[in-house]
Amino acid sequence: MKNNQKEAGSVVKIDKSLLKDVDNFIKEGDNHFRFSNKKQFIDRAVYEFLKKEKEIDDKK
Repeated sequence: MKNNQKEAGSVVKIDKSLLKDVDNFIKEGDNHFRFSNKKQFIDRAVYEFLKKEKEIDDKK
């Protein structure tokens, strides 16, 4: 059961420069209203990416 819990909330290392870009993006304009923190931004970006990839695969 511990393996299932670990997989549900795994830690992933992100390149420092990419993380800095994310942080700067969140601080720009109204982006801080849409993304309250880096985790939320990354979760949403990954979700949108996977959604688009699935749509492309479904068209094939």
